[in-house]
Amino acid sequence: MRRRDGNSGAPVLQCSQGKRTTTPVQLHLWDRLLEHRPLPPPPASLMDIGQISSIGYQQRSLTELLDLLEGANVDVVVDVRETPWSYRREFAKGNLTARLAERCIEYVHAKFAGNPKAIRRSAESHREVLTSYRQHLEKNDDILWDFDALVGNLVREGKNVCLICYERHPEDCHRHIVLDGWMTRLGIAPDVLHLGPEGCARFT
Repeated sequence: MRRRDGNSGAPVLQCSQGKRTTTPVQLHLWDRLLEHRPLPPPPASLMDIGQISSIGYQQRSLTELLDLLEGANVDVVVDVRETPWSYRREFAKGNLTARLAERCIEYVHAKFAGNPKAIRRSAESHREVLTSYRQHLEKNDDILWDFDALVGNLVREGKNVCLICYERHPEDCHRHIVLDGWMTRLGIAPDVLHLGPEGCARFT
């Protein structure tokens, strides 16, 4: 069940199990994220952060995905699809948010980290899609600061964060490029766990 915090207006998630979690990011950081203003590098005291995971829903049932997330004790799922929609309606934003909430897992859509449609439509191969996205990230450095404002601060707050996209294997997906770019640019080294990456044909 979602309600609004009386002071800030930010969403609060109340789980049926009685577990209460607050808004995914502090309000001032979320406001800066929406304004898409680059953030300065975090201070050295914040460089030592914990674990982050990722998952793809390719050829999975929603129940399997939820079980993997719950088994890994994920607190927050960050959707890095540009558009949080799927032909498989159970993975569209509205339904996915509701089903995650049943497991006391928060959902956040990070549109800014998505792979732009223009890249996906113009590329002649899946490998070219990933190469073009890497170039896109290099040209748009503010994406990494915004990623840190959202994901980095969630992890530093002790939240177990998992990135979600379509491709099951991380190296077939732009999410591993975002993670690599973020860790390299900010000089951080969290433990990265990819949940259930095997089990279907590779794209690359």
